[in-house]
Amino acid sequence: LKLPPDRGAHELFGYVGIEAVLEQMKVKTMKMGFEFNIMVVGE
Repeated sequence: LKLPPDRGAHELFGYVGIEAVLEQMKVKTMKMGFEFNIMVVGE
């Protein structure tokens, strides 16, 4: 069994964690489009 040579630490691309999820949701929403509803109630 031969293992490949160690290439050191791996580099991460972009953000990691909750911020990455929120960014992905924003990009997906902007691509698909969205609806914005507003209701004004008053006298």
